[in-house]
Amino acid sequence: MPSLALRPDEAPAAGVRRVALDALDDAFAHLRGTSELDPDRQIHEARKRMKELRALAVLLRPTLGKAAAKEQGAAFRDTAKPLAGLRDAHVMRGVVGALAAQVPEASAEIFEAALGHHEEPDDPGEARAAALATLEAVAPAVGTWGRDAPGWDGIGVGLERLYAACRRDLAIVALGGSGEQFHDWRKAVKYLMFALRLLEPAWPELQQPYERALDRLAELLGDEHDLGVLIETLDATLAAHSGAPWHLALRQAARARALALRAEALALGSRIFAEQPRAFIRRQQRYWVVWTTST
Repeated sequence: MPSLALRPDEAPAAGVRRVALDALDDAFAHLRGTSELDPDRQIHEARKRMKELRALAVLLRPTLGKAAAKEQGAAFRDTAKPLAGLRDAHVMRGVVGALAAQVPEASAEIFEAALGHHEEPDDPGEARAAALATLEAVAPAVGTWGRDAPGWDGIGVGLERLYAACRRDLAIVALGGSGEQFHDWRKAVKYLMFALRLLEPAWPELQQPYERALDRLAELLGDEHDLGVLIETLDATLAAHSGAPWHLALRQAARARALALRAEALALGSRIFAEQPRAFIRRQQRYWVVWTTST
């Protein structure tokens, strides 16, 4: 796994470009099957690189320009899209399995109905090829990132925007947000987490616990999202399985668990994002200045 950390002797935006190019190389290796990992792990790691690259594009949006950042971020999203089925079927099986243990009527029928919308692609190789073609098209643009953005401002404005977006999304979901709004919050949290890993060397003892808290928050929101997908699938099969005793029980168990995850995420998020954006970004800048001038 390539490092997401900046170096003290490089301009932040130039460091982001270096990190992004390393992530691209790693993604290409996984998609081409030339890494040493097993096929399932290659898909998992390739999708992680796409999330990291998309987060870096969002971070550099003030430098790249809104249109370019949006276009390139969408390309990374589209690269990961053909691979989603390879991941979703595996994840949903785990989600259903955990909940089915709470339902006395659990049977193989549950898996057939609840997983019916999450079949793996018939040809994983075709999914890889589609992802690879999309990534190859956007790769040259990454080599131009951050060339005209010296100093802290190369990432400072974008970092403040990311943090502010997390606070804004928290305020929205705290009022009773939809599943989509919780999912948007998760994406913003992941983007901020990847961005802060760039600055981790400035003060690891402080930054690492904060990153772990962000990671935990993203995990809670990810589990909540998976349960939401399961509930939608169960609702889609309602007509066919409304008479089955397990159907409502499984849906109720999924809903209860999702609500518990939302409550835990809101409590954690309120602590993580207690600081005002301006105070947060000034603190991060001071860490960076001290680190780069004393190393």
